Amino acid sequence: MRFLTKMTAAICLAVSVAHVANATPIGTTPQIVVQGTGLVAVAPDMAVVAIGVETRGANAAEAMAGTSDKMAVLMGVAAEAGVEARDLQTSQLNLRTDYAHSNNGQPPKISGYIASNMLTIRLRDLMAAPQVLDQLISAGANQLHGVQFTVQDPTPHLNEARRLAVADALEKAALYAQAAGVNTGVILRIEEPQTGGNVPMMRMAMESASAGMPIAAGEQNISANILIVIELTD
Repeated sequence: MRFLTKMTAAICLAVSVAHVANATPIGTTPQIVVQGTGLVAVAPDMAVVAIGVETRGANAAEAMAGTSDKMAVLMGVAAEAGVEARDLQTSQLNLRTDYAHSNNGQPPKISGYIASNMLTIRLRDLMAAPQVLDQLISAGANQLHGVQFTVQDPTPHLNEARRLAVADALEKAALYAQAAGVNTGVILRIEEPQTGGNVPMMRMAMESASAGMPIAAGEQNISANILIVIELTD
């Protein structure tokens, strides 16, 4: 039996993520298009802490000065803990008016001013993160915007995920071709879609730290998607 009849010679078996067949223009080589996914679970080795200070004052200058002083103390605590200057970044400096509201229908009056600032710290020593966080809070930090766990160098893990994605795509292609009663030939194209790459998905398995605030680093899944076009033969 010939691989394809004249009527179907212009149709390739194209398998997408949803496993939907697509038609190809007349005259093209019969082919199969398969997307593979690779996933590597990695233990994070760095914590990114976003912490801040908020100060009230009778006037704007007083509020801003108080926040500046507190932020300087926090940066000093981080430096004493071994955090390098490149791993410290301030952001979201804000000053707003504080109003006092009455119950007698009178319009609100200005009662003071509130200044705030945020400090983002990259803690490359993950084991020391709970103690550093405790020290920052004790030093005057009164806002916590979150703790994120990440990998300092995801490149080797991403490359391994890419290798797994290629293997996954080739395995799918062989399976689909066998089910369709055809054979796979040479690889015509390998492409990494823009949607692929480093996708963090945290599994929060809580563990108590030896000292300081408990944290949960969990695992980070680094993924890659690969699109492969393979020729089909009879």
